[in-house]
Amino acid sequence: MDPASPELKALLQRCREAPADDLPRLVLADWLDEHGDADRAAFVRVQLALSHPSADTVQHAQLKVLEQTFIQANFEAWVGELQPILNGLRYGSEANRGLTAFAPRIATPGRALNLTLRRGCIQLRHLDPTWLSDPALRAWLRSPAGDWLEQIGLVGMTPDAFERLDLPPECRGRIRILLRKPSQEFADFSVFGPGRLSSHDDLAPHDWQRFFRNPNFNAIRSLAVESGLPFLRELGQTDVGRLVELEFRSLAENAEIARILATIPFRSLSGLDFGPVSEGAMRSIVASPYLRNLAEWNLIGSPLGDGGMRALCESPLAQSLRSASFPNTGIGDDGLEALVRSPIFEHLNSPSLNLMMNRIGDRGVTTLAESEHLLRYREIVLRENNCGDRGAADLAASASAANLTHVDFWRNRIGDAGAAALSQSPHLGRIVDLCLKENRIGPDGEAALFEGFGDRVKV
Repeated sequence: MDPASPELKALLQRCREAPADDLPRLVLADWLDEHGDADRAAFVRVQLALSHPSADTVQHAQLKVLEQTFIQANFEAWVGELQPILNGLRYGSEANRGLTAFAPRIATPGRALNLTLRRGCIQLRHLDPTWLSDPALRAWLRSPAGDWLEQIGLVGMTPDAFERLDLPPECRGRIRILLRKPSQEFADFSVFGPGRLSSHDDLAPHDWQRFFRNPNFNAIRSLAVESGLPFLRELGQTDVGRLVELEFRSLAENAEIARILATIPFRSLSGLDFGPVSEGAMRSIVASPYLRNLAEWNLIGSPLGDGGMRALCESPLAQSLRSASFPNTGIGDDGLEALVRSPIFEHLNSPSLNLMMNRIGDRGVTTLAESEHLLRYREIVLRENNCGDRGAADLAASASAANLTHVDFWRNRIGDAGAAALSQSPHLGRIVDLCLKENRIGPDGEAALFEGFGDRVKV
């Protein structure tokens, strides 16, 4: 394999620095085409297309087949010796006891637990930190195939272990750390996120200072930790320019967390999760000049209310946000109208819109049904809201609902009239699952629904 050119290395670096932005990867694909690598250029574009919602299920299936065709034909050439190297490694460090269930299992190319191809680049997940001392893996990191590595996820790390870690220079800007406290057993620290924090379990400020002043911190691009305000205050005194993702849980009030976060000079942060976000916290975040590139934000369970949703939808984040979900956020009709009429609704990278456990009534559902952008979605979850017959009838009459395959109205206020409208809809022919449990539907409504949808409806 020929060494990667400086130009290609620079393009891949731009992709790492903006993981949620399509543009650097489209530029990369154009460059690959111009330099005789048409297969990899097409693969990048296919994976980008698959990362966006599509109402065209036939095209989506075709893209999945094309993706696998490219992987089967090119996987070994693209990843070099990485697969056999991972096959030869086992979790053995004391910090990662109990991880044998996550040892490498590579049944088919590109479908390992530890190795995946995402948006055209290579990601390694759930690696034992001791693996980075393996000579074969270090040699791979220096190879042309290693230039395509976007992220390495290390599990079971404590601050002391991180300080002792011998990181190869090639890992700089590519490390994802799931940091646990020394007092946490690994069983309490999921490989998919931090464990539980008690008030006496946080590190002292000087320990956080030591962590952030460690030269290894410059290698981190993604950090997940469970901590309190001492962590955040010390983070604010650190060069955070390389961080693209930040996830943490704190016992502190999120309004105070948001106020501090808004003052930290992030340059590349695109993913954020710090727990439920109140309306006041939302206003602090959207006003920050350092957080205007957020593309992924976990808002599940956040008490935004209509005011917080409006603040989000009227902010610059309405242009950048690509991944968010809104169950149990306290929004009503006004909040949903703000969402549907904002660029967020047009740009979300998911075929599913989860709005369960809110206060949305007929007016909000009607606004949703009237939006042409509803055509982008295949699944709408309105479980535990306040929609009645009118909202159900307006959705049934909407041509924009034509691509929906799953609709969940469990525990709303829909009666026989709404059930009849849904059963007679000329636009819901693709429905696979329509849930209307715990509504106000009587025998006549149930009969109409079963006549219209058969066993695809649940009442």
